[in-house]
Order: sequence, then C-alpha cells, then structure tokens
Amino acid sequence: MKLAPPRKPSAWPFVAVALLIPIVLAVTLLWIQAEYSRWETLRVGAQQSYSRRSQLVDLLSTMRAAETSERGYALGGDDQSRARYVAAEGAVRRELRNLFRAYRQEPSPPQIGELSRIADAKFAEMDEVIHLYDRLGAAAARSRINEGDGQRLMAQFEQLVGHIFRREIQVGDQRVKAFRARAAWIEWMMWGIAAIASVALTIILTQLWRQRRAKYKAALAAYEAAERNQTILNATADPIVIINPSGTIETINAAVTRVLGYTPEAAERRDIAMLSDIAPGADNFMKRIRLADGSLRTSFLPEQPIRTQFGETILFDVALGVMRLPDGDHIVASLRDTTERQRLDRLKDDLISTISHELRTPLTSVIGALSLLRADAAGALPEEAQELVQIAESNGQRLIRLINDMLDIDRIEAGNFRLATAPLDLRDVVRRACNDHAVLATSYAVTLDCQLPNELLMVEGDEARLLQVLANLLSNAVKFSPEGGKV
Repeated sequence: MKLAPPRKPSAWPFVAVALLIPIVLAVTLLWIQAEYSRWETLRVGAQQSYSRRSQLVDLLSTMRAAETSERGYALGGDDQSRARYVAAEGAVRRELRNLFRAYRQEPSPPQIGELSRIADAKFAEMDEVIHLYDRLGAAAARSRINEGDGQRLMAQFEQLVGHIFRREIQVGDQRVKAFRARAAWIEWMMWGIAAIASVALTIILTQLWRQRRAKYKAALAAYEAAERNQTILNATADPIVIINPSGTIETINAAVTRVLGYTPEAAERRDIAMLSDIAPGADNFMKRIRLADGSLRTSFLPEQPIRTQFGETILFDVALGVMRLPDGDHIVASLRDTTERQRLDRLKDDLISTISHELRTPLTSVIGALSLLRADAAGALPEEAQELVQIAESNGQRLIRLINDMLDIDRIEAGNFRLATAPLDLRDVVRRACNDHAVLATSYAVTLDCQLPNELLMVEGDEARLLQVLANLLSNAVKFSPEGGKV
C-alpha cells in the first residue's frame, strides 16, 4: 500500500488560539476589576454606615452632655459647667456638619436638616436659660426650665436621632448582606475560573503530552526503521552506496568498508567520482545518471571499474535503483564483484570444451561404424535394420551438432561465430528433421506427419543451423503434444 505524504500543518489554529487566549484573559481581568469595584463600593458603604451610626451616637451623647452642663450652670452658676456647655455646643454643630456632608451624596438622605433645626431650637432654649440665670438669677432660670420646652425639644432630638440610627442600621445591614453576597459571588466565580483554568490546563497538558508521545513514537519508529535499514544494508554481502541528488555519497554499508576499504567518515559527503565514473560529464548529477520522470534510463552497468581505498581497481557489475525521499530522489548503487562470475564462466567454458572434445571422438567412431553398416561393409542388412541404422546414424550426427552448438556458444561470446551459407533444398532439411524425430514421436505416442511439396524449395542458408532450429521446434512440439496427438 502506497503511503500518503504528511500534510503540511496549518497556522490558523495556532493563530486563533494565540489571539483567543489574550482576549479571554483581558475579558476575565476586566470582569474581575468590575466585580472588585462593586465589591469595594459595597464594603465602603457598609463601613460608612457603621461610621454614621457611630457619629449619631456621639452626636446624641454630646447633646446630652450639653444639656447636663446647661442644667448644672443654671442650678449652681458653675463656670466649668458653662465652659463644658460651650464646648459641647461646638462639638454638636461640628458633628451635624459632618453628618450633613456624609449624607450629601445619598440618593434619599435622612432628616439631617430637621435634626439641625431641632438642635438649633434646643441650643436657643438653653442659651435663654443661661442668659436668664445671668440677668435674673437661678429662680428665673429654673422657672424657664420647668416650662418643659427644653425637655420637649430634647425628646424630639433623641427621637429623630433614634429614627436616623435605626434607618442607618437597616441600610447598613442591607449593605453588609449585599457585600457578603457579592464576596460569595466573587469567591464562587474565582473558584469557577480556577476550575475552568484547571480543566483547560489539563486539556492543554494532555494534548501536549499526546503530541510529545506521538513525536516520540514517530521518532522511535523512524529510528527503528533506520536501524533496520542499516542492519539490512550491513548484512548485505554486496557493497551498497546511497547517493544523494547532488551526486555525493550519503550512506555506505559495511561491505563497502570490508571490500573497498572506505570507512563511513572517509566516504560520506564525497563525490561518487571518488569510487567510479558511473555518471561522467559536467551536468547535473541526475542528468548524468540519466534519471527522468522518476526512472532510470540505464539501471545496469556491467563490469565498471571501481577504485578502492588502497589504489586498486576492481571490476563490478553496478545495479542502480531510485529511492524516493522527501528531499529528492536518491540513487542506490549495488556493486556485484565480477571476479567470481568470471571464474565460473571460465570453469563453464573449460567444462564445455572438455566435454565437447571428449564426446566428439567416440561419437565420431560410432557414426563411422554406423555409416559402414549402412554401406553394407559387413554384408547386406535387412530393410528394417537398414532403416534403424540410418536413424541411429542420423541421431549420432545430431549429437555431434549439439556438441558443436555448445562450442558455438564460446564462439558467439568470443565474437568468432560464422554462418556457413550455401544454396540448399529446404525439403531435405525438413525430411532429415522428421526422420531424426520419428523415434521420439513414437515414444510419446504422437504421430509425426511430414508433408513435403514435389517442387524444389531452394534457399540460401546454413544447413546445420536450419536443421538445429527445426530440431528444436519438432522436439518441443512432440514433448508437449497430448497422447495420440499429431504434429
């Protein structure tokens, strides 16, 4: 199955995530800032409510202290009481101004103005008592006190302060509840954000871990594949050289070091011309090696001289192949030493020559004896015996021709083979071939039907070679015909 090339990664998902994360963080920070502002507003409001209640308590206490000082002065004319009264009056008016400022920004402020009016009326009544004491004495002052205006005004002041205080308690309680609710809401949201962030971080870390594992597995698979390939290369007996698209040696196997003497450090990144001239010329290496459309025009280079590290030259048959890789087509050159093949060829040639010469001598004697028998040298033979002797002689001559064919192989390989052409009747060649194979046809239960025309069939040819061709055709036809068939 053909593997699909890896897809180029898209940058858009990474850009989207890179933009989305800052946006989410910015929105989260703005929301937290807004929630904190609301929370801070509620906290400050609750604190202000408590402060106002404290101010109201101080105001009421100071007003009571002023009234006590005024009564003490009216009863005994104590100057210290009068001084305390004056200080208390100033303190009350300051506290009223502070309350007015504190409630000025309230959407529905309480009756601070009414409280100030009652306080003014109360201080006016107490001033009057003090002036009566100063002009008419203690009896007049006590008489004015007994009229009850001061007590009535003080009761109104206390009642209004109590009303404002209760209202402030209610408002304060509401603000405290709202503050606590907002604080709880913020806390819940922070936990939610933390949970979402934890889940997102877990997902991101899981994805990163999976990617890391996938990269590790891919790298491990590539390493194991490379190790297997290198092991296969090193286990190969023939030297193998992998050449990159620029024509330099990229990888060699152990056989290159063992046979040619080159170490990987000495061979890798060196031009292939260091080893052999399999790609002569000055053009691009792929053009010189004749690579076009992913295939080689010539994939086998016989008996190429290969230079060894030791300065020797050895003949190798070079088989070339194409290996498709992402960085381009690489050439795989497998070198097969021709020394053993040449030795075997010599042995074969010697064996054929020896057998041929050793067989020709007895066969020649046998054929000569058969020829004498056929010429009645030993007396006349019956017609059936005459025919058998002729067939034996013909097959003996066929064996001589087969031996000559083996010798012709040597002549062909040496370039010395010649055809002995002459005018001949093709009918005679066909008749001899049929006669030679009559016995073979009988042994295979096949009928051999030889039909020849009456007129001459003159051709220019080598009778022995034509007979050889016909013999091969008839022999195959007889052997592969069904029993009872006809050739």
